[in-house]
Parts: sequence; C-alpha cells; structure tokens
Amino acid sequence: MKWVQDHYVEHVLKQAGANFEFRENVAVKSLKREESRQNNARFDTALSPEVCDQYAAKMTAGEPFPAIVVTPSFKILAGNHRVEAAIRASVTSISAYVILNGTKEIYERFTRTDNVRHGLALSEDEKIWQVLELHEKFRDNFTSLNQEFFGGNSRTYKKILAAYNARLASEELIKNGVDASRLDTGVLVELHALMNNKTMPRAAKNAIEYRMNAVEVKEMVKIVKKTKSEQAAAEGIAAYISTIRQSREGKTTQAISSKFIRAMNSLTTILDQGDDGQPISNFKQLELTTSELEKCRLQMDLIAKRFRTLRAGK
Repeated sequence: MKWVQDHYVEHVLKQAGANFEFRENVAVKSLKREESRQNNARFDTALSPEVCDQYAAKMTAGEPFPAIVVTPSFKILAGNHRVEAAIRASVTSISAYVILNGTKEIYERFTRTDNVRHGLALSEDEKIWQVLELHEKFRDNFTSLNQEFFGGNSRTYKKILAAYNARLASEELIKNGVDASRLDTGVLVELHALMNNKTMPRAAKNAIEYRMNAVEVKEMVKIVKKTKSEQAAAEGIAAYISTIRQSREGKTTQAISSKFIRAMNSLTTILDQGDDGQPISNFKQLELTTSELEKCRLQMDLIAKRFRTLRAGK
C-alpha cells in the first residue's frame, strides 16, 4: 500500500500555528498507541473495530491512505483508526506529519478542527460541542468556527449560539444551587434571557417542578422581564403557574370526558347492533357463563350507582 500527503491536514496544521515536517517510513511500533487514544476527538469511544477492519481490507487491497499526525514523541493526534488498521493488515511502517513546535494549545486546536474526517465521523451535536470548547479555551469567534466545521451554514450557526446560551444558563443555575441537568436545552435557552436577574433561579425551579416546556418558559420569561422588582416578578410567576395548572387540569378533564363518552357510545353500539346487527334484548344472546353473567350484573350495578352519584353532583 501507499501513504500519501494530506493537503487539507497541512492547511489545518498551519491554521493551528504548527511547524511540521512530513516523514516517511515511521515504524508503527514506535507510536504511542494506548496513550494516543485518550486524545480522541469523540467522547464515547476511541476506536471502532468495524472501521478498523474496513481500513485494513482496503490497505491489503493496495488503496492509498493519508499520512497520520503525531507529536515529536510520536503520540498520535490524528490517525488512530489508520494505525490500528495498519497493524491488522501487517503494515510495519507509516507516513506521518510530525509537529515540531508542539504545545498543548496547538495540539488541541488541531485535534478539534481536523473534523475527524477519518474513522468515526462526529455528529452535528458533537461538532457543536467542539466549537464551544474552542471558543471558551481560545476565544475563537463563532463565525469562523462555524465556517471551519459547517461551511458557514446559517442553521448550524443558530444552533451554536443556542447551545452556548444554554451552557451559560446552566452554569449560572448550578452556581445558584439549581439542578440544571433536569432542564432540556430549549428551556435553558429561554432562561438565558434572565441572566443576571435574581429571579432566574426561581423561574428555573418552577420550570423543573411543573415540567414546563420551552414555549411555557418563554412566556414566563416575558412576564418576569416586564416586572420592575423581584417581588413583582415572583408574583407574576406564581400567577402564570396558576394559569398553567388550570389549563392542564382543564385538558385532563376534557380528555377524561372524551374517554367517558367514547366508552358509553361503544356500550350503546354493542347493545344496539350486537355481533350480527341485531339488538341485544337479553343476556342469553351473549352466551355467558353463570360466573361471567354475575360479574356483568355487578359491574353494571356499580356503573349505575356511580352514574347516579355523578348526576346528583352535576
């Protein structure tokens, strides 16, 4: 098989501020494989056996593969799957880009912006997580990061901003003793509008207690922002929560009413039409056993009694 230079990787390395050289015939056994897997850009698993097998088969068939990227001590920054595949394909040497001026910042910048084009691809949410990490550690702006990771897509740019706002809101709530893990991203995004507002923890706790969705929280936030004092905000939240509870209770009652009507209609249909379109005029038509007949009688007596009670209460 043949190892080839990767011009895209060269571009990414230059952007990360790295000085590097391309080396051929680097012994696979000299690479720090176990230590390298800890540097993987994914956070669930370092290697996919299926991908390694696929790569190994292609290497055996003679397909070319791009050079990996390593530190001066031969720790792998990009290429864990290719190295594992090379071992499975009995390949003993490999080509690599060696970073000469290695620093932790350069390594991390490269690892996170290489987009994991080989091996297991990052999901959109995982890439957004990488964008947030780069922004917080190196203050890279979201516009340039969105361009690098998503080609400047306007939809992903909005998702990045939303994820960032949700993270800020979560961190603020945790500082105030609120279990932000119980709030989904949409709710956290809406609560972000209350950053630096003393009412934010109260609003979040109510969102958790009443299992409010993002739309409900958005309305609550609007109420809080219209108030001029913490007391007024608290009263506004309490009034809004009362409205939500009444609305939900009303919906529950409506649902129960619908079920009750459907059940009564079903029973009426059975009595009117039976199994063959003929009305049921006596229990003999149902061919019930004595035990089943007694159960039906007791059940119908109970229904009649409860119906009279319901009617009396109106």
